[in-house]
Amino acid sequence: MRFLYQVIWTNVLSLILFTSSYYKFDIKRHMGTNSLYPIFTDKQPEINSPHNCKLEKLLLLARHGTRYPEDGDIDNFEELDKVFHDVPGRKKYKWENKFSLSQNALLYFRGQKEHFLLGKRSFKKYHKFWKKILPYDPNIIEFRSTKVSSSYSIGLLDGHGILGKGDTQPIFIYTTSLSKDYELAIHRSCPLWKNTIDKNNQILEKQVSEFTSTNLTEIANHISKKYNVKNLLPIHTDYIYKACAFDIIFFNEYNSWCKLLRKNDILTLEYFSDMRNYYRFAYGNDLNKRLACRLVTKFVNDVDKYLNGTSTLKADLFFAHSETISFLYTFLGLYKDSKPLTANLTLDEVLDRKYKSSEICPFAANVYFEVYSCNENLSEGKEKSILIQAVVNEIPIIIPGCDGKYCEWGKFKELLGDNLNCDYEEICQFNKY
Repeated sequence: MRFLYQVIWTNVLSLILFTSSYYKFDIKRHMGTNSLYPIFTDKQPEINSPHNCKLEKLLLLARHGTRYPEDGDIDNFEELDKVFHDVPGRKKYKWENKFSLSQNALLYFRGQKEHFLLGKRSFKKYHKFWKKILPYDPNIIEFRSTKVSSSYSIGLLDGHGILGKGDTQPIFIYTTSLSKDYELAIHRSCPLWKNTIDKNNQILEKQVSEFTSTNLTEIANHISKKYNVKNLLPIHTDYIYKACAFDIIFFNEYNSWCKLLRKNDILTLEYFSDMRNYYRFAYGNDLNKRLACRLVTKFVNDVDKYLNGTSTLKADLFFAHSETISFLYTFLGLYKDSKPLTANLTLDEVLDRKYKSSEICPFAANVYFEVYSCNENLSEGKEKSILIQAVVNEIPIIIPGCDGKYCEWGKFKELLGDNLNCDYEEICQFNKY
């Protein structure tokens, strides 16, 4: 049965990719969380606020920009280097590890520019908002970050400081140790998550085992036979997929590691990556649905404090990781598929899934929350209405449960329910581990 399923998956997928005239395949848009952010410009029109509404507060959560592979990936590339050591064509196609451990997770120059441009676009899009609260004041604009680099502030405040040729503005950045950062380093600060989902995730192991024995084995067999590669294991195909991603990012190279993969292999490995992330950082475990509660609670409390006059903070700008973004999506119910992502999904279900990291969580992925006060149709003595809009990767989306893109503030808080003001220590069972 597994063999039959694999044959059907491979043949139908190949038919779609190679004979369908409407299907445009861009390999660099299918590299999972190692995909490049699609916008790379400083051009941005100014926002059109809702009628009779004013942008009062802006919140941002952004993933770090493009960076070098992490040490685990570099170790895997070293393993590939050994497997391909005696393969014909190795030197011609550069089937070798191109990265050193000294570069582990360092921000690449494109990553520096991605956040710089994101900041530039923010200033242009929210021009009226930023002009009213500059010059920079840390009591009005708050920057927070985990152990990641960001050039967002340089782009946002470009020309509004006094330092250097570009009139750069230095900023104050709040940070917390990773093990105690319950808002931005969620997966590293929750003992229950680390000891169950990360280390002993039996549900994920079952799905990985089944998918490996069918799909990854088929890909490995194809590569071994076509390129005369000995000792190639099914899991090595995932390493090749990631090596392909970094070849594209750093060298614009499609004829090295990427050459080993067919188009249907790319889509299969993309799904494999998403399936694992689904169980580690998203809907595949009920714990993941609650872990962004401290982050969202801070957002909500900061908005309420500003609205009731007890805070001057108008912009919360946070910089973290793909995992943080995924936990936030899961908390809000975004990109939730009707069925769990499993190893035996049909081809149509795989292609139509909502949880696709290449699109929702590439390098420099970001989520803005725009909070508006509105004066329309107010009766005497009635308070201003407050609206919130979520913008994912610079595209407005509808928050699940809301009636439209602009959601009533009270309705939004009602949807969050008991997850607001959560007991994070209890959820993560600090005393147990």
